Amino acid sequence: RAYESFDKQTKSLTWGANLGIVWAQSINMTVSSSQNEKKNVSLPLRVAGIRIVMEDAIPSNMSYMVQNVTAYSKTLNLSTMSGQNPAPYSRRSAMPTSLIGQRNIKLDLYTFVPPVGSVGDMTATAYDAGDVAIASKSFTNVTVTSGHFHQYSGNFFSNNQSIGMESETSWIYNDERY
Repeated sequence: RAYESFDKQTKSLTWGANLGIVWAQSINMTVSSSQNEKKNVSLPLRVAGIRIVMEDAIPSNMSYMVQNVTAYSKTLNLSTMSGQNPAPYSRRSAMPTSLIGQRNIKLDLYTFVPPVGSVGDMTATAYDAGDVAIASKSFTNVTVTSGHFHQYSGNFFSNNQSIGMESETSWIYNDERY
């Protein structure tokens, strides 16, 4: 099973540390043993993606990235099909040495869409092997939509540390990895 726990009382599924692509739909149907019924079921994507595209070269001293959001949701309420129990979340992603010097590196974080449609504020901080921050960006009121990436792209490490925002630029399932 892909989820960590199911709460019968609240009708909610909770994922562990690595929330990925989730399709879900809640349907009611009565089935009897004497019936042979077929029903088409649509399974919409229930996660939203937050993507950071670092357009400048990854520096040789970068070891890992930490993303912090203030209202991350890893629980899907099956009655409302929205995220519930949003809470602060921190994710650490190692930077493989094969990506050093590369440009346009994508870093994705998936969440269920909280009822308010926002994961709050987000920070992304790059660290060296000695745990010293070498670059950091802050983003306020990050809105998310099921099935879409909310993308931030630009120069992350250069002196001109401008990073712009492109909202809902692509459908998650059209991404090159799926």
